[in-house]
Parts: sequence; structure tokens; C-alpha cells
Amino acid sequence: MKKNKGNLQNYNEKLDALLIQIKLKKKEPHPFEHALPEFIQEILLNMSCDMTIEKALRLAIQSNASQHSYMSLNESLIKQASSIQALNLFSVECNSHEIWKLSRLVNQNYLTGSENTYTALERYHDELWQNKLQLVKIKSEKVGIYLTFLLMLSLLSIIVVIVSPIVINL
Repeated sequence: MKKNKGNLQNYNEKLDALLIQIKLKKKEPHPFEHALPEFIQEILLNMSCDMTIEKALRLAIQSNASQHSYMSLNESLIKQASSIQALNLFSVECNSHEIWKLSRLVNQNYLTGSENTYTALERYHDELWQNKLQLVKIKSEKVGIYLTFLLMLSLLSIIVVIVSPIVINL
């Protein structure tokens, strides 16, 4: 058990260093990030049935193994004895800030044995949904701007069609 906790602490230290380096870089989100809120919701549902975080995580991974975005995570689970270690390995492979945050949250709660794991995951789930909602709002505003631009172009073409015969006749 001590060796496992030592490995998790080493992982957390390495993760801190990587997060500092990666935070400045903008990159395309990993496909699993789109499914992350649903994944956390499934973990929360499993935990509400009195499962440990380890069992809840394993069941959430196995129940979604057939989905494309979960395949790499399922392969990590097959390689590792622990679902927490599989999540750690997957977060390193993905190199994604949001997946690292989930991995870090699970590790910290596993190491400390906190009773607030459910609440912490619930807050993180709500944060992810709020971020997703903000992205959708921004995209919808951009669509409105593009449609207005197209409307202005069509208005310009109508003006040209109406005015050109008048100018030709003069």
C-alpha cells in the first residue's frame, strides 16, 4: 500500500511539472474531453450505490469500453491492475488538462481517504458542464454574426440587381 501511495505522489509531482509546461500551449482537445462530463456522472452514479472510487471508476470504464473515445482508457485498464493507475496512464497519454484534473482529483481523494470525494467530483462535473455551456453560447453568437454578414451580402446583391438596370438605362 505504501509503494502504491509513493507511486501516486511521484505521479502528482510529475503532473505538476507537466501542467506548468502545457498550460501555456493551446491545443486541440482530446475526444475523451467531450465525454468527460458524462463519464464523471457515471462515476457519481456508481458511487451513490455505495461503491468505492476504485470500483466506480472501473465500472464506468468497462461500461463504455465499446465507445471510440474510451478505447485507449479501456486498454490502459487492461494493462494496469488498478483503475486509478489506468486513469493516470491515460491522462499522461492524452496530455489533456481536463483529464489530468480528474486524475489528480481521484488521486488526492484516494491518498487522503477523503469522505468528500463525491462532493468534489460533483463540483468538477458542474464546472465542466458550465464550461461546455459557455462554449456553446460563444459558438451560437458566432453563428449569428456570420448569418448577419451573409444577410448583408445578399442585400448588396439585391441592390446591385435593382440599381444596375437603372444605371444602364441612363
